[in-house]
Amino acid sequence: MSDDKQVSGVHHFKLDLGGLESSMLFSSVAMGGATLSIGDFKTTDANGNPVNSCGGGTQVHWSDVSLTRGVDTDHGLWDWFKDVKEKGACGDTKKEVKIIALDSQGNTLHTWNLVGAVISSYQMAGADAGTEAILTEMVSIHFEDASLEA
Repeated sequence: MSDDKQVSGVHHFKLDLGGLESSMLFSSVAMGGATLSIGDFKTTDANGNPVNSCGGGTQVHWSDVSLTRGVDTDHGLWDWFKDVKEKGACGDTKKEVKIIALDSQGNTLHTWNLVGAVISSYQMAGADAGTEAILTEMVSIHFEDASLEA
C-alpha cells in the first residue's frame, strides 16, 4: 500500500517553561520511555475459579528526559537546578514543560507536554579550547506525567 506521508528530520528542539526559556534551542533530547505496571484483578466464576477481570489498574513509570544544548549567556537551567536544590521538588519548583521538536524551517513536528517537572541533574561538558568545540550543558528532567500533541 502506498502512503504519501513524509518523514522530516528534526533540526532542533525548543524547551518552553512558560516563556522563561522559550528561546533556548537544544541540539538533542532523549525522551526516555515509559513502562506500565499492570495489576491483576482476580474475581471468581460461578464455580469459585479465579478469573482475570478488567479493572486491575495500571501505573506508568516515566524515565527522565535528557536534554543537551550549547552554552550561551542564559543561565535559566542552572537557576532552576539551584531552586530545586535549595527548596526541593515542590509547587514552587515544579513546572509544566513543553519540548517542541522543530524541522529545518522552524515548523513544529510534535510537542511533548510534561506535568510536574523538576530538573534532576545538571552538567556542563568539558571542551578543549584548542579545538574550538562548543561547550554544552546537559540536564535531566524528572516528571509526573506526559502527553504527546499530534
